[in-house]
Amino acid sequence: MAVKTIAAHADRPTPALYLALAGDLLVAAAKFAGGAVTGSSALFSEGIHSSVDAMSEVLLLYGLRAARRPPTREHQLGFGREVFFWNFIVALSILALGAGAALLDGMHQIVYPSPVGSSWISYGVLLVALLAEIPAMTSAIRSVQAKREVGFVHYVRYSRDPTMLTVLFGGFSSILGLGIAALGTALSSVLRAPIWDGAASVLIATILAVTALFLAATSKKLLIGVPAAPAMVASILKVTSDHPDVQTANGTVSVHLAPDQVLVALSVAFRPGLTTDDIELAVAAIDRAVRAAHPSVVVFLLKPQSGAQFQALQASRGW
Repeated sequence: MAVKTIAAHADRPTPALYLALAGDLLVAAAKFAGGAVTGSSALFSEGIHSSVDAMSEVLLLYGLRAARRPPTREHQLGFGREVFFWNFIVALSILALGAGAALLDGMHQIVYPSPVGSSWISYGVLLVALLAEIPAMTSAIRSVQAKREVGFVHYVRYSRDPTMLTVLFGGFSSILGLGIAALGTALSSVLRAPIWDGAASVLIATILAVTALFLAATSKKLLIGVPAAPAMVASILKVTSDHPDVQTANGTVSVHLAPDQVLVALSVAFRPGLTTDDIELAVAAIDRAVRAAHPSVVVFLLKPQSGAQFQALQASRGW
């Protein structure tokens, strides 16, 4: 068994997160001011949206900081899953505060419609909000493009970084919400029917709810425990198989302790006739090679095991 000391780090706060926080604070103030002047329900809902986003980013920054605490006797694998926990809290906040408040405000405008003021003020605020969203979204997209080796869908499916997913999908939902708010304002102005303003708020609430449920499901999955991405597993098996004393690299069991921290247990069949000292040297060499190829492997466990025993164990697991 080879164990590497867990580094006291998790994903560092990305520029996208800081840009998103600064942009959301600025935009929330502009949206609330515009909503107060025009009486627009959609604009007010968007102000709530940006406020919840800003609060979420503060929680994410705290989670990233908490996850970097060093391991203790009570938490020997470190605090990396703090990132997953706080992302889950963020998702619940978006659902309860963002979607809930926007839904209530929109329903009130539908049931008790009140005229919307100057549409040009609303358009101006929405344009400022869009311009403020662009830097954070650009930074997030560039970060994703730098990390992923395959398509976007594959990245979303196998990403173990819920913070980046929150920034990315939060940005998408914000831009979509801005478009819906602009459409609601236009319809309310042209048709002289404020009910469309309320309908836009309800639709914004729906987008927030869908985004929150997706992020909550992702964080729940990570909290329960997910394995390393298939590409990493294949690479580890290849590195292990290349060692001259290895007959077969049978397979792995792995789990993410944090976005950038992975525990890997590896089953290996060694060549017949090796002494205990030979196996010990081989294990140490494999450990160094695997961690050199994948620095995120912070705990590495290696079990000498025949292929037949491994297959029997796999059959008993049912997967």
